Parts: sequence; structure tokens; C-alpha cells
Amino acid sequence: MRKHLKHLKNEKGLTLVELLVVIVILGIVAAIAVVAVGNIVEKSRVKAEISEAVQILNAAKLKYTNEGATGNEFKKDDLVPSYLDNVKSEKDFKVNITKTNDSVTFSISGHDANGKTLNKIKVEDPASLSDLSKALNTGQ
Repeated sequence: MRKHLKHLKNEKGLTLVELLVVIVILGIVAAIAVVAVGNIVEKSRVKAEISEAVQILNAAKLKYTNEGATGNEFKKDDLVPSYLDNVKSEKDFKVNITKTNDSVTFSISGHDANGKTLNKIKVEDPASLSDLSKALNTGQ
């Protein structure tokens, strides 16, 4: 028993090399985590921009249904605050209205979502509602 206690007293703890190995491993794990979190944040920001663009197009459709349109576009000021609030985009976007004999098509331009790629679907300028919805719904 005394031998065992004497042997325990001789144990001094971690050596400097062991401590350095632990610190290096923790550094590698932290670097991987930072990159992974950065990618997640970027993907969620892009999805939020696209989601906002979809909401803007839906607000334009609602305004068109309720009031009609005197021209071929709605600007940001036409939709905020009556049909849309809490718009994060600081750009002066506009919703383009294209009328044909059979249909009315809405597209958005000048928004933060323009030019973004989400899951290999590029949101073009101007982007149509179906393109934006498809990009948003195919998210991971």
C-alpha cells in the first residue's frame, strides 16, 4: 500500500507536451466550428432575403387585387405600410407588373435577394414569384 501511495505522490500531472497537444486539438475543433457556423448564418441570411422578396410579391398581388394598378409597377412606398411592414431591405425595390390577355405576372427588382443562389437555384433580376418560392422551399 505504501508503495502505491508513494507512486501516486510521484505523479506530477500533465507534461508540457501533453498540454500543448490538448490545446492544438481544441484549436482545430474551434476552427472547424467557426467555419460551420459561418456557413449556416450565411445560408439563413440568404433564405431570409428570399423569404422577404416572396412577401413583397404577395403584398403586391394583394394591392393589385384590392386596388388595381395605374401603371406597370409598384414601388416600395406604394406597399409600405398599407400592405407590408417590417421590410429589412434598405434598397428601393420595385415590383414589375406584366399584363397579358390571359394573365398578370409579378416580378421584383432592386431587392437584396437578386443575384443570390440558394441550393443551385439562382434568383435572377427580376425574379418571379415561382422562382423565389422554389428557391425558398428547396432549402435544407
